[in-house]
Amino acid sequence: MKENRFEKFTKSKMFTLLILLVLEVVVFTIWSGIKQGSNTYFTFKALTTVINTMTVPGFLAVGASFLMISGNIDLSASSIGAFAGMFAAASIQYYHFTWWAAILVALVISGAFGFFNAILVNEFRFQPFIATMAMSSVVKGLMSFVSMDPKAAAPVATTITLNPNMLDWFGASPTDALNFLGKKVFFQGQVIEIPFNIILLILAFVIYGVILKKTKFGMKVYLVGGNPMAARLVGVNPKKISYILFTNSAIMGGIAGVIFTSKTLQGSSQALMADMFTGLTAAMLGGISFGGGAGGMGGAFIGLLITRAFNQGMLAINAKSFVTTAFSGLLLIVALTIDFASARSTTARALKGV
Repeated sequence: MKENRFEKFTKSKMFTLLILLVLEVVVFTIWSGIKQGSNTYFTFKALTTVINTMTVPGFLAVGASFLMISGNIDLSASSIGAFAGMFAAASIQYYHFTWWAAILVALVISGAFGFFNAILVNEFRFQPFIATMAMSSVVKGLMSFVSMDPKAAAPVATTITLNPNMLDWFGASPTDALNFLGKKVFFQGQVIEIPFNIILLILAFVIYGVILKKTKFGMKVYLVGGNPMAARLVGVNPKKISYILFTNSAIMGGIAGVIFTSKTLQGSSQALMADMFTGLTAAMLGGISFGGGAGGMGGAFIGLLITRAFNQGMLAINAKSFVTTAFSGLLLIVALTIDFASARSTTARALKGV
């Protein structure tokens, strides 16, 4: 008997993720009620907070998801994002760039870092883990150079705070545009507030999801991640795909860093450090295999919701920061375990069918 759509959905990874998200909400709602004397978790204010904190790790998750499906990994995206935010802030604060010029140049440089990652992996045969970790260190060093104030006696800064009264080349205020990107709210009311940047994030997930599932390029990404040898035999160039996806991952990191700067009106060398593994965790929780060839953007989005709801839950129960850090690491271990178990199950089914 043929399964209907609902029965098929209940057996999917997406359904499992939604159940996990609901269980997480229930547990933290009860826990916060017991610990705080009233529910501080399942409220509109908490929901708004979760939405507001999704954007930065969300763009990291978009870049990480595409790259992981192809069988690669990027540990430099968060550092590149911090660099992009710092560069944008420095070029506006010190050299009076227009907001769009600062963002454009920051993203171009971010893409160049990603392209160089691909060179290390494809031409010099570095393992992606090693190549991107080394790039992360290089980028962190370059941030000190970018943050130099040409007019200060002690030029190197770890944080650049934008002056809201400053004007660009054309006499306009760059911070007004950055406020729009980072803080402007749509559908504002007593129920929920949706910042403009979350609209951009949802669009990114939808567009990249369509690319993955509905285009020839997406099919090639899956093929390269699932079986690079077979990809070569059918005329797909894994190296070309790798260059595109490493560059894309870095640009997504750059967008995340620029949005951080737009939210806080400052560039910081420590920006995105707390989200270094958040994108990877969200992707793996969402069913994207660490070994490549499986998963989708819908699952990655639910995985992102799970990670942000988890962080909000730890705040709701007033957990210590070190406890939150420890449990975030545990969440990553859980994601890796799920991925490992899923990979073993797939292999076992394949061998049984031989």
